[in-house]
Amino acid sequence: SAVTVAEGPVIHGAWAISPVCRDADFQTSNSVKIKARLAANAALRRSLISPQKRRPTRAWIAVSPITAKLRRAGTTVIEVWDLPDDPVDVAIGFSHRAIGGDLARYLRNRGHARPFLLSATGPRARVRREGFLTEWAAGGGALPGELQVYSPGRLADAGRCLEAMREQDEMPDAVVCTSDILAQGVIVAAQSSGLRVPMDLAVIGFGNTLLAEDMHPSITSVDIDGARIAREAVGVLRRRAEGLP
Repeated sequence: SAVTVAEGPVIHGAWAISPVCRDADFQTSNSVKIKARLAANAALRRSLISPQKRRPTRAWIAVSPITAKLRRAGTTVIEVWDLPDDPVDVAIGFSHRAIGGDLARYLRNRGHARPFLLSATGPRARVRREGFLTEWAAGGGALPGELQVYSPGRLADAGRCLEAMREQDEMPDAVVCTSDILAQGVIVAAQSSGLRVPMDLAVIGFGNTLLAEDMHPSITSVDIDGARIAREAVGVLRRRAEGLP
């Protein structure tokens, strides 16, 4: 996989495009994980603003942009799943903009000329979209058609996506989705309408969940090395516990 090391305190990134799922960590549905993440973020926010002092907090691992409160926490802060320009303390993740650019090159190198973007409204999905559009334009490509849906997106959005694609001057030959669940919906909708995937329409997801492998055909997806991110985070915590930077 490609590895990016950015300037700053222990900032690492690792990701790759993969046609199949290989990460057994994704055994729960996206909706379950999203609910768990929202609950964890809510608990983090409550603890940061709570006037009650229960026990000293030695470290935070954050997945959402609440940096102002975290900067005042006065403890180890590990931001994951992203590479912010100004990390609070330690950031372990990957460049969403670079992923968008590589997806554009990935499609261009395989001869696709009419991509369509099915994008959720989340901030990271928006950065990947911008990276894709910048790289596609730099390669001389025409502005792709797109449909933006509320984050994280639903299977029902795929039907709207297919309708929007048919309204283009030319039918797109590839769809870039901001999640595997959206990619699944597009594949099902496309096959139901008589399109062959990937011969008539290529579909790319994000996350490389087990869903990507279980679909027929399997979903080409961006595979994030979550296990490595976790190992790096644990390594930071161990070093800090030993008094090391």
